[in-house]
Formats: sequence, C-alpha cells, structure tokens
Amino acid sequence: MFAQDVELKAYWMKLTLEVASVPYREDLAVDDYTFGSTASFSSEEDSITVLYRANIWGNSTYPYALTCEGAHEVYGSSLSGTIPLSSTTTYVYFTKTYTPDDKVSSETVHMAGGSDSAAVSITWNTEPDMPNQENAFFHVTVYSEEAQLDGSAAKNKEINSVWWGGYPDLVDVEFTKPVQGSGSVWTCQATINAEAYVAKTIEDSTNTPYRRSDDLTTKTITLTYNEATEKWIVPSDGVDYATGGSKNGVAFKLVKQFKVTFAPGRDLSFGIPSGEKYSGGAHDAGALVELPETANFVATKGKFAGWCTTIKYSYLDSDHFFYPIGMNMKMFATDVTLEAYWMDVELEDEDSVTERFHGVRREGDVNVAVVRLPHISNFTDFQALNLMEGVSCRYAEHAGELAGADMIILPGTKNTIEDLLELRRRGMDAAIVRHARAGRLVMGVCGGYQMLGTVLRDPMHVESRVPEISGLGLLDMEVTFAEEKRTRQATGCVEDADGWLQSLNGALVDGYEIHAGQNRFGARCVPWMRIGGEVDGVRNAEGNVLGSYLHGLFDDGQLFGRIAAHIREQKGIQGAAEAPMTMEAFREREFDRVAAIVRDSLDMEAIYAIIRGER
Repeated sequence: MFAQDVELKAYWMKLTLEVASVPYREDLAVDDYTFGSTASFSSEEDSITVLYRANIWGNSTYPYALTCEGAHEVYGSSLSGTIPLSSTTTYVYFTKTYTPDDKVSSETVHMAGGSDSAAVSITWNTEPDMPNQENAFFHVTVYSEEAQLDGSAAKNKEINSVWWGGYPDLVDVEFTKPVQGSGSVWTCQATINAEAYVAKTIEDSTNTPYRRSDDLTTKTITLTYNEATEKWIVPSDGVDYATGGSKNGVAFKLVKQFKVTFAPGRDLSFGIPSGEKYSGGAHDAGALVELPETANFVATKGKFAGWCTTIKYSYLDSDHFFYPIGMNMKMFATDVTLEAYWMDVELEDEDSVTERFHGVRREGDVNVAVVRLPHISNFTDFQALNLMEGVSCRYAEHAGELAGADMIILPGTKNTIEDLLELRRRGMDAAIVRHARAGRLVMGVCGGYQMLGTVLRDPMHVESRVPEISGLGLLDMEVTFAEEKRTRQATGCVEDADGWLQSLNGALVDGYEIHAGQNRFGARCVPWMRIGGEVDGVRNAEGNVLGSYLHGLFDDGQLFGRIAAHIREQKGIQGAAEAPMTMEAFREREFDRVAAIVRDSLDMEAIYAIIRGER
C-alpha cells in the first residue's frame, strides 16, 4: 500500500467471435459483410479464405492479446493492442485460409482469461480424379446365350469372370471427364471394349482363335464417386438384359453354338462296348453342359467312371480332358466329342481331373476338409487320408463347407497368389482364420503353407502380376518367390517337436519338394521338421497351425496317424484306430488288380507265343 488513500477500480474483458456470411474478398469493405455466430461455405477451389471479427469489451485503455493459429490481420486490425480511450469496445478483423484436408467444423480465438469460437462448415466440390486402374473397380462378366434344343427362349450363362483393378491389361476401358450432378454427386462414363475382352477371354480359356466382330460390341456404364472411400463404383443393380433379369457387372451377349457328340468308349478290361453315336446338341461357348450320369452303354467289365473329351482346336491341334460323373462341362469354342470310360480300380488321380472333388462324403469321427483351390496341385498328398479308419476327407469349395471340420488343410497350388485372392473372394480366408483362433487344427502344404504366412512377395512376377499380398497371418513368416524353383526328393525328420507332436521326434518322412518360395521365419515360429538340417516345417506357439513344403508327408501314415489321435483326444473319443494302409501298399494292391484285369482280358498264351517267335 501507498502512503495515501488508494482507490481500486475493477477491470474486465469479454470476447465474442463472429464469422462473415460470405468468403473473404480483398475488394469488399467491412460494410459489405454480414457477421454471425455460424457460417457455411461451398467451394470448387483448392482453398478458401474466411473473414472473422473478434469483438472485445472491457475498460478503456486496457490491453488485450488474441491468439488464433494461422490468422492474418486485415483492415488495419491488430491481434494485440489496447481498448481505445473513452470506449469500452473494439473490433479485430482477421482472415484464415482452409484446404480440404482441414475438415473445419469450428474456429476458436483465445485471450488471456477466456476464449470464444464460431461454427464454420465448408463443403468442397472439387472435381475428383479421373478413374483408372487404381481408383475404379469393375466386376466384368461375359455372358453367353445358351441355345435350347427345342428352340425356346435362351438364358444367360457365365463364360468367365475377372476382378479388374490390379490388372488393367485384361480389358480395354475408356473414361469420360467427371461431371457434377445434383449436390456433390459426381458421375463418369466408362466404355468397355467388349471385342478385345471377349476375344481374349475365349482364346485364353480354349486356346482357340475367336473372331466374330458381329457378335461383339462395346458397353457403357455409369460410375459414381464415393466421397467416403474416394473411389469410383459401378451401379449396384448392374445391367439389364433383354431376357428380363439383371446381374452385377457388365454383360456382353455371344451367340455362337458348338456341338457335343457322345460316343461309346473303352473300359480297362479292354471290352469295347458297341453302340451308335448320339448327339448332345449344340451349345454356346462357355455354356455349362450337364453330362449324362450313365454312359447308356453296357460294358463287359468294370464300371462307368466318366467322360473323356476330344477337343479339336484346329486341323493341327487337339486336346483331351476327363470329366467324372456328376461334373458339368463348360463348352469350348469348338466341337467336342465325349467318350464313355469305365474302370474298376482306384489308381491315383490326376491333380484336377478327379471325381473325388464331387465324391460322396463318408462318415468318420475325424473330419478333414481340404480347401479346393482353382490351381490345386499334387492332389495325391491327401489320398492316404481316405485309407485311414474313421477318417472322413472332403473337398471344400465354399466357406460354409468348412463347418464341422476338425482340421482344415490348404493344399499345394500352381499359383499361390491367385488362389489366395480367390479364397478371399469366396470368404474362405476369414473362415480359416476363425477355425484356427478357435484352437482347431489348420495345416498348409507347399503353396498352402505359404498362404499361412504374414506376407507373400513376388517382385520378379514369378507367379502373378501382384507384387505383394498379405497372407492369412497364422504363421509368423514371410515368403518371397524366386525365379529358380527347388525340385528334389527329400526326407524330412521331425525334430525338437513338443506338445502333442512330441511322440514323433526322430520320425523320418519321405517325399519331395517343388516350390519357388523362400521363407523368412519370425520369432513366433516354432520349427518341427527339418530337411538336411534346414528348417522346413514350422508351427505357431499354440501348436494348432502347422506347415511344410514336403509333399507326401502323409503317405506312410505316421504323421496323420498322430494328428488323428490328437483330434480324437480333444473330442474325448476313446480307443486307438487300426494302423492305416500305407500309400506304397495301396499302390501295389491296385496295380495288381490292373494286372489281373489284363490277364483276364487277353490271350496271354498267344502273346507269349508271339514273343517266342512261334507265331
């Protein structure tokens, strides 16, 4: 206190913030603006500048200091100063510039002792980027018109489907400049060159030259820009067809018919049945033809096994395919002849030419689901499972078919990355991950083993045009495809296995390797099999997800016998199953049966006489 009477006077300050009703322009005066507590703006520019007015009330000559990041004073204003003499209020004008990245909803000004804000809403009508292979995704489907034998109305049948996005070379697409419609809705026209795409689709799938320009045309669809995802999307209802329905995708109508002719064939007993050829009628390329479930011929011995096709591509080239009972055949762009085949032995099947994909599931207390991949290879890896008592092995093509499995097996494949993409398209990847996280068994062999990792890289495009893709993430490992493929006979040894695999330590498994992938294992991978001292098979820490490059690892029954026992233990099933037949013993038995058929069907004495030169 001073040595005299002192008078104390209260000093106070109040701040309010207002925003102009139109964006700031240098050629306008303050009187040209209307200020309020809120404002909304719309802009097609890359940025917008907004004018604010801060209203300050307080005692005359009292100092103030305002803070607002990015603010710039205008109209001679200053963000700091004093209230004028003989006045209780002053105004401070400032601007602030925004871009679409700012996503403004309010602006705040601070002052010692308080702050105030104004609501600001900015809608950006900036033209989106032109669609391209990176930001436009199409499900392009080619349809054909299936010819009916009675001449009735036809219906659409799918020839081929391609998810176009990462593969711009699959289809020729032209885009128009984006146009703004009502509000902020942007649209763009995409014209697909059907001729180029359809010709390539048919020629790639049939190895047959296909040129009929009168059947081919272009199709234009409207794309809509989704601001939330920043992607161009196709219409959800697709394209309407003349047949009255609608389908997703883009459709092109093809009308070109090819004949399928059914003919008698031969059986493995060498009894050739007699009978006349009969025609199955004409079908479009790509149409699914329902093959007869019986041969309609009588074989002297053996049982009907399926149809063998003879496909004539040109006068120089032809090919053969086998279609088992119950399988529909997709028509090729040429005439096709089918011959009925019989057999009464169980020799090992070719990779994708097998009726086991469509076989009736037998009952068992151990249920195994092998994922059916489009490019499945080394099919015989799992034939041994069917020789085991109480084991039911089926092939699953959809996520729902994995339900109830005790164990899921991902098999080898000729194209790991493409088949992994197909798993995701079917929704099977999520089902496999859920199965593993529930503690149930998942095993991968070769390509299926690679899918279990965290990432698959193909920098040299050994398998596909996709340079990198995320795996299922069930094993802590990364896979890189190399140009050189490893092919060798190999013997694996179960080493350092613990838990339920411990009883197999020291067991030897004969098989072979054929793969281009090189693995890099993380800290959470636990080795369980080595080949020549090198880690081959690994598992997760829980022991329910395993993988190996070794084909034939189930053939001697040791490994899967322990797997089946573990599953039964988990399910509380008492008693051990009988020792399974090995694949070696199975092969010997079936080849003996073939030899017996040959001996029964041929005059062996006559053949021996010819060999001795007696005839």
